[in-house]
Amino acid sequence: MASLVLLLSETVRHENIDNLMSLPNSPSSATAPPSSATKRAAGKPSRSLQSPCKNNAEAQFQEDMPRVPSPPPAKAPSPPPAKAPSPPPAKAPSPPPAKAPSPPPAKAPSPPPAKAPSPPPAKAPSPPPVKPPQIYPPKKVAVQGVVFCKACKFRGINTLLGASPLAGAVVKLVCNNTKTSLVEQTKTDKKGYFFFRPQKLTTAGYRKCRAYLVSSPSAKCSVPTNLHGGATGAILIPSVVPPVKTPKKTPPFSLFTVGPFAFEAHKKLPCHY
Repeated sequence: MASLVLLLSETVRHENIDNLMSLPNSPSSATAPPSSATKRAAGKPSRSLQSPCKNNAEAQFQEDMPRVPSPPPAKAPSPPPAKAPSPPPAKAPSPPPAKAPSPPPAKAPSPPPAKAPSPPPAKAPSPPPVKPPQIYPPKKVAVQGVVFCKACKFRGINTLLGASPLAGAVVKLVCNNTKTSLVEQTKTDKKGYFFFRPQKLTTAGYRKCRAYLVSSPSAKCSVPTNLHGGATGAILIPSVVPPVKTPKKTPPFSLFTVGPFAFEAHKKLPCHY
């Protein structure tokens, strides 16, 4: 009984192999390599060919046994149709997320830069208002001066070193104006001081006046010198009067100064040192 079951299973296997061999060539069968069972069946001769008695018995057994439906022919799964890769769907670029504007960082207010004070614009000094010249009425003129006697050892030298005041010396004032002429003389006091106050001379005509040495009362000091123009004539120079805060009375004349003048010893007179 076991040999019959083995024989039946081998017979079924041979039929399946025959059915597979009778199938039309398919792409999968043409390319698929033969299985190991197929190689063994092809390599071994069929037992039915070797024993005709067994074949008859098998045929009789197959007729008696119900037929097992043969499985449908195995078909190699066909590969799925190749599809072209579909391009990815175009996406509209998404706008960047809106961000609320961040407030600027709070900064402490910087102090304004210190500026050096600009100097005021320089203005040209305005000229003083022009005032009409004041016209003063002419005043009387007074002339003063001093006469000295030079030291004998300094004879011929214009210096008053070692000189002494000469009292009683005669001095002359001469004014040559176009309208009037004036000649006056006066003597010095014990201090050698002289003073002229002519009645007709005013500040309008003093520029044409000159003062001269005339004579000396001393025989030892009798030669007039030209110190400060005493021999040729000295011009009148206005005197600088120091200002007085509360003058008691304004003098009624304008004071002018000449000199100082000097007499010296005659050159024939011997000097006693």
